[in-house]
Amino acid sequence: MKLNLNLEDIKLVNLSTERKKDGGKIDRTNHIEILEFNKERNQIVVEYTENVTGALELNLAIEAIFSVEAEKDLTATQLEEIVKKGDIDHLAYPLLTESTQITSFITGKVLGIPTIFPPVLEDETVEDK
Repeated sequence: MKLNLNLEDIKLVNLSTERKKDGGKIDRTNHIEILEFNKERNQIVVEYTENVTGALELNLAIEAIFSVEAEKDLTATQLEEIVKKGDIDHLAYPLLTESTQITSFITGKVLGIPTIFPPVLEDETVEDK
């Protein structure tokens, strides 16, 4: 089944930071989840969360609204199955690039040197400082 997703809106919904004295290696985890499927409006709401630990603890959440164009009517379960089988990075890429920009800006201002994570969805990234 052919499925087109078009980004309609993206916004930062949560951001928290805390500077740590005992820095060291930087750990990053991120996750994407479909929060809602509005069948009447043919829209899905997706939330991306990212947690960075190390010299700076940074937690953020970004929500995006995508319009859904499909060959036939979909249920929420069918949509989730299609997304799980498909390339989730395609859905996540706008959120990942937004997160990369926010994270690099904040780490640059707090630590003096920006930490730039690649815009990829992965369970855990470890980088030595």
